Amino acid sequence: MTDTVGYLAKVHFERDVSIEAFFEWTTFVAMKSTSASMLEKISRYNLFLKSERSMGERFLL
Repeated sequence: MTDTVGYLAKVHFERDVSIEAFFEWTTFVAMKSTSASMLEKISRYNLFLKSERSMGERFLL
């Protein structure tokens, strides 16, 4: 899953794709994985990216 998220993140920066599409893609992939923990993790990750965070703060998948 981490490789997929990394790939999707690159697409957002290298192509004309909105960041909202990235959030939709990651949620879709997590739902298709049928892993409740992965969906929870992606939901928290997307919230982290959308919210204010401190300089240098990181999120580990």
